[in-house]
Amino acid sequence: MRNGRAASPSTLMTVEEVMAAAGVGKNTAYQIIKLLNTELEKMGKLTFRGRVNRRFFEERFEYNGKQG
Repeated sequence: MRNGRAASPSTLMTVEEVMAAAGVGKNTAYQIIKLLNTELEKMGKLTFRGRVNRRFFEERFEYNGKQG
């Protein structure tokens, strides 16, 4: 908690977060990140190597953060 507010998740997902969300290994997670970042770049968006925009990931994978 910072300044009395709960910490919100980062805008960018790490490879570990992609691994957990997609249920894949590290190499596959990096491939997913690279694929999504390529799509974002084609849309004119700024990307960061080894990170992917959380909202874009969730939209593309229809991920809602819930198990089962």
